[in-house]
Amino acid sequence: MLENTGRGRPSPLTVLTCPSMSGFEVSTEVLEGEMTAARPRVGLIGLGGMGRGIAQNLLKNGYPAAVYDIRPEAVRDSAAQGAIPCASSAEVGAHSDIVMLIPFSYTDVRSILLEDGLLAALAPGSTIVVMATVGPAEAREVARLAAEQNVRTLDAPVSGGPHGAEEGTLAVMVGGPPEVLETCRGPLEAISKRVFHIGPNPGDGQTAKMVNQLLVAVHMAAAAEAMVLGAKAGLDLDILYEAISSGGGDSFVFRGLVPQMIRGDFDPRGIVDIWPKDLGVVLSTAHACQAPVFFAGLALQIFEAARALGHGAEGHASVVRVYENLARIRLADLPARAGATISPRHGGQAGQQDRG
Repeated sequence: MLENTGRGRPSPLTVLTCPSMSGFEVSTEVLEGEMTAARPRVGLIGLGGMGRGIAQNLLKNGYPAAVYDIRPEAVRDSAAQGAIPCASSAEVGAHSDIVMLIPFSYTDVRSILLEDGLLAALAPGSTIVVMATVGPAEAREVARLAAEQNVRTLDAPVSGGPHGAEEGTLAVMVGGPPEVLETCRGPLEAISKRVFHIGPNPGDGQTAKMVNQLLVAVHMAAAAEAMVLGAKAGLDLDILYEAISSGGGDSFVFRGLVPQMIRGDFDPRGIVDIWPKDLGVVLSTAHACQAPVFFAGLALQIFEAARALGHGAEGHASVVRVYENLARIRLADLPARAGATISPRHGGQAGQQDRG
């Protein structure tokens, strides 16, 4: 069991231990001066592509997070870097002032809160920070459930992808009361480049994330469509990439993703499967507020097609496969220009960022 001497300033030597995961035990000694009453105890549930990097940056910035994931190996990896491993979501909650949640979907969030016992384990006045992309209506539901237990909430979805999580350069979009944000600002700033307070209401952060996801998805699909058009018209893709990335057609998504499309690099830095989920939330949000979103529907069909072709677990760049199959072409099979200064197929300006 993970033990602490209290919620305030620890004694000169506080020992936190957590047996549990497959028989291993980690003991972390916190010396006097390394933790103060102003520094909250942080928990993190979800150690996937995003959560792993978030945990690393919490540790790097002096927050020895208590962590849990349904995969014991993910917990062990995080513990090896200094995190405090826990056997369940409830165990994280019992020993945290702030718990960050970054699972895949709202179904997972609800299960963590209720079936896994997180809400019941949290002390009154604790805070749940929902960082997964779940939609504004779901964020409001989390706030309602938490309020029944005298627990506070923020919805704080992030943008920047796994690369941003690793580098600590995420953008955090927060919905919730400003006084609650202030109690969580330290850990949020530890994992991000900037924290944006979108608004005071539950769901405001998730609404901003939906706007972000709409733009990112449309940019990705448009980049794939444009590059396949250029290839079919006989253009050299190296020159085309250089020209567009230097002009008005450039974007963060174009610059980061097109090199991967040209190389046929579909490593799962961020996966196609998230986009039908997120675009579905975009459409339901738009329906609720009666906003026209033509491109969201088109992008959803394109990503659904990519998933149907078997690319759901591949990286975002694999959306180009939809266009390649229809055009009967493979960008990666086309010859690169000799002597190209930027040849994405040959280790030039490779895009690392998937900003989802």
